[in-house]
Amino acid sequence: MDTHDLIGLRVANDGSGLRNALEAHFKVKSIAHVGNFVFRADREDAAPLRITTEPVDLAMRTIRIIDIQETDR
Repeated sequence: MDTHDLIGLRVANDGSGLRNALEAHFKVKSIAHVGNFVFRADREDAAPLRITTEPVDLAMRTIRIIDIQETDR
């Protein structure tokens, strides 16, 4: 798993920005908001991903990916 290109990437906090960014590297089945700017991405035939983000602006319209880790199924 190479997530180097995604760390630091800014995406829209609109439900599709993160998904579009991840789909460029992974086969994503679904994405769920876990809470506090943390998301879970279920993938086809691979362990889920835990994506940690942080807001970029005060309105929280943009988020930055700060970590991506594989989790247990």
